[in-house]
Amino acid sequence: MPKNRAADFAAEVFGVMKHEVDAFLPDRVVNKCFVDRPRDNAPPQPSIAGDPLTVWVGVDLAGHSKSELGLCALVAGSGRIILIGAASVSVARCQMSELQAIVRDFTKQLRAHPWVDARNSIIVPVIECNLNEVSAMSLLAAFEEFPPLFMPFTADRFPTLVTPGVGVWTNEDTKLASLQVHAAQPPTHNRGGGGGAGGHN
Repeated sequence: MPKNRAADFAAEVFGVMKHEVDAFLPDRVVNKCFVDRPRDNAPPQPSIAGDPLTVWVGVDLAGHSKSELGLCALVAGSGRIILIGAASVSVARCQMSELQAIVRDFTKQLRAHPWVDARNSIIVPVIECNLNEVSAMSLLAAFEEFPPLFMPFTADRFPTLVTPGVGVWTNEDTKLASLQVHAAQPPTHNRGGGGGAGGHN
């Protein structure tokens, strides 16, 4: 590990942030975006009228037994980014087949969400590859059981920070850059089920 990447390694593998606050955003900002905002009862309108909504599903692999598998599902439209599903699952004693089962269950619930077209909504898996490309490929296989999918992370689109056809490589800088998009279009959440896909968790 090069010395100039030691802080990135600590943040990505061990969850030790570069700064004093152990989060990318302070609690007051997160609460303002998710807790204090009114919930959405109407789905956003897609960019092309009549098209089904596209669902973006982020997957943050657990790097060690004390971290958790993170999943979130977002839809966008009408100038809004809306969280329709989220999960944080302890996987300390899980094997890969069990991690795949978690992804299958989450994706199955997404397909049943009232805003999602069960047959035609495109799911875009955004799987972090930092810790293990093989694990990322295994989780992608679980998504493939619930088509249609779209894989935007190809070498012709992204010259760096992707494993083509699998997922993305993240660091603290790219995560903060992605948060700027959410700052421009503050995310909200809908009134779905109690947890997992379909509700604010």
